[in-house]
Amino acid sequence: MKTKILETLPNDKHTFQEAGNAEIHIVDWKDIDNTRGVEVFDAKCEEINSVCLFNENKVKVTIDKFGENAFPTTVGEQSEQCECIVFPSDTKGKIWVLAIETKYANNEETAFKIRDDQNYPEKMVSQIVSTVDYLREKKILEKDQYVHAIISFPKLVSDFNSTLFSFVKEEWSVENLIVKKKIRIKGCNSAKIISEKRIRLG
Repeated sequence: MKTKILETLPNDKHTFQEAGNAEIHIVDWKDIDNTRGVEVFDAKCEEINSVCLFNENKVKVTIDKFGENAFPTTVGEQSEQCECIVFPSDTKGKIWVLAIETKYANNEETAFKIRDDQNYPEKMVSQIVSTVDYLREKKILEKDQYVHAIISFPKLVSDFNSTLFSFVKEEWSVENLIVKKKIRIKGCNSAKIISEKRIRLG
């Protein structure tokens, strides 16, 4: 999959990092420090909350950390995108693919406050859908490939999945995304990697 991305998309917008530790912590600094973007650690970071991929079997994975405007459409135009995608480094046979979108809202009120110009939940789902649609269009993802997706609010400790999707249009409900887009999506801050072929959202 990495090879397909490098052959198809602007290389300077895609930074790949391999990880295979028992815990993989993914953070996005841009709301806190706009000189930094997505970073990956093998332990919980003291300075910033993370999305944690529990990886007891130490499956080696590749993280494509998207730069800004990583998905060009026409000259000067770009598709919406999420923060990153994760997939097993050994891509022989059927593998899982995980898309991650994060927002560092301090509390549920901020995360789910709807204004005319801001609907975090719907915007975040839109970025996941656009990412998957783009990768399918470029034939980086097969049309029948199911994609797992996490919508993460790393600062929230409560179970926010049902609240999140109450603010999203019916077209992008959990059920419709599975049936119509082959996207298995959940609002959560973690996932468990079981093997190169299996991953379970937190």
